[in-house]
Amino acid sequence: MSDATTHPPITQLLAEVSTAVGAVKKTERSTHGGFSFRGIDAVMTAVGPELAKRSITTTVQVLQRDTSTRATNSGGAMNVTHLLVRYTWHGPAGDSCSSEVWGEGADSGDKSTSKALAMAMKYAVLQSLCLPTDDPDPDHDVHAAAPFRLPDLDRTLARIEAGDAAALDKAEAWLADLDPQLVPDDYATAVREHLALRRTELAAPDTTGQEDPA
Repeated sequence: MSDATTHPPITQLLAEVSTAVGAVKKTERSTHGGFSFRGIDAVMTAVGPELAKRSITTTVQVLQRDTSTRATNSGGAMNVTHLLVRYTWHGPAGDSCSSEVWGEGADSGDKSTSKALAMAMKYAVLQSLCLPTDDPDPDHDVHAAAPFRLPDLDRTLARIEAGDAAALDKAEAWLADLDPQLVPDDYATAVREHLALRRTELAAPDTTGQEDPA
């Protein structure tokens, strides 16, 4: 009798691991960004025993490695490594399945590659097993965006309201050179209509102080 008939397929075993582990919460806090996250140690502590219990092993193959150096705010240098990594999950029946993920690591010393591997492994596990965070759904709350504004244009419009014809010329020139990808259509249309109205008002003769001939 072959192993394939005595052991479940690797995909079934991975599904069992996912069920057994459940959620891996974001229990760690970044000291720099101030955000919560799931560290590699927390993920592997939750998942590792369940993989071992089912005799699941993993082999690693780096498919692509890209490196660069970035300047830091303090004037130093940061080594950055991007890795495309294939993780192959092997089951006791001899079958396997693979996951390919990117990992990024940055370090001022010689740890950028190891950090990239850790990130790749973490997300290979989280995504392959579909492990939730047990956090509230980010789509649960809807936040209304503030109206789009351009401070420089707002100041120009204020001068137009004060009767500054030169400011009106400037605003119209700005609209003519407008990149439609940078400004919402409704905002540009509203400004354009407002400028047209002000142009009409400024062109009208000033009858202030004139006596009624009747």
